Amino acid sequence: APLRLPVSSIYNIKGIGQIICGTVEQGTLRAGDPVGFVPSNLKGKKIFSIEQHCKSLEVAGPGNSVGLSVKGIAKDEKVSPGDIIYNEKDGELKPIKTFTALVAVQEHPGILKAGYCPVIFSRTAKVACKMTKILWKMGKKTGGVKVDNPTELSQFENAEVEFEPTAPLFVEPFAQCAALGRFAVMDSNRLKMLGKVSAVVNKD
Repeated sequence: APLRLPVSSIYNIKGIGQIICGTVEQGTLRAGDPVGFVPSNLKGKKIFSIEQHCKSLEVAGPGNSVGLSVKGIAKDEKVSPGDIIYNEKDGELKPIKTFTALVAVQEHPGILKAGYCPVIFSRTAKVACKMTKILWKMGKKTGGVKVDNPTELSQFENAEVEFEPTAPLFVEPFAQCAALGRFAVMDSNRLKMLGKVSAVVNKD
């Protein structure tokens, strides 16, 4: 599987420089690999070294939490928590414009309509996303039948909806990468939906 490594934190260490930390979700990473960062859109960087618990690793694989020294990041280029590191040999990854997802609405006193703009948590990223469309829903109110293009969602309904991130975000269809295809929707610190990404539209 292609490399996916969400960045969780970044440290600047005297005499060493920037150390980028995260856990490999899928794929493997080797020193010398050419990497890019999305959605920061940094490209043409190179893994200089991989460390785990102060030991140097040749290769990092799924589940390994590592600190990386990356060559080629300029002073004015910024890596942020929520960025995903990918191997450029697998092709370029682009930030997404919109994504559709299967969601399960959790406890919610009112109704949710298009325009609703909660915060989506996907691995180490958190970005406010606008719900732009409700494609279909089903639940008690619908008698367990799929209703197309409804105007609103209520608690405990299942639905497929479209979200538009208000800031750069990268997610992937659940079928391609489970770790980047799952997300939680939060609003005022309460869980509003659990979701799985079904499709994405990338930015050009």
